[in-house]
Amino acid sequence: MRINSLAKWFRLSALALFPVFLVACGKGEGEQQVIDPLFAACKTCPIGGGNPDEPRSAAPVPGVPAGNVISIYSDAYTDIAGVDYNPNWGQATVYATQLIAGDNTIVYSGLNYQGIDFAGNPQDVSAMTTLHIDFWTADSTLLNVYLISSGPVEAAFTLPNTQGAWVSVDIPLSSFAGVDLADIIQMKFDGNGTIYVDNIYFSGGGGGGTEPTTAAPTPTTPAG
Repeated sequence: MRINSLAKWFRLSALALFPVFLVACGKGEGEQQVIDPLFAACKTCPIGGGNPDEPRSAAPVPGVPAGNVISIYSDAYTDIAGVDYNPNWGQATVYATQLIAGDNTIVYSGLNYQGIDFAGNPQDVSAMTTLHIDFWTADSTLLNVYLISSGPVEAAFTLPNTQGAWVSVDIPLSSFAGVDLADIIQMKFDGNGTIYVDNIYFSGGGGGGTEPTTAAPTPTTPAG
């Protein structure tokens, strides 16, 4: 009887240590909630469960006026029509999109190279001054971006090697020597690792209304 009572006590104690609770959990933007069954409490975790291989927040929101932008990929602007974000160029890269804190983001997994094709809608960016890109990686050690014009003629720019944070770059279009900026038909990324990419756009030109586009008038009143 003593042994049976002891065994029953252990079974009851084990049950008491792992109760099942029904807990209502809310969550904020960019967060998910998980229930701790031991303490009947909600715990807040970043989207992705705190995975250090994924960004925990969306890319920075662009501040350039829409009138000064030709957008290839961005939730902040209206993208040009006729863009193929995953053309079949024989790449090994796995293309996907992911919603991060409400923002659509391109993901290139196992990058070797990856194209963006808008040859059916060539872009004249000769009045623009920069190419903007936001990117995030946990493991890439090399990342290049190319502009491609008809021919094809392509030129590359090597992006900074920074891991674990969103990087915003504005590349002078003069960096893409030899490419016809009046006839951009494609873009390309190559390198390695897994890359999150957002806010791909050309910017510059007039129409922003934030600075004068002409010099002040020449004075006509005689001196003295």
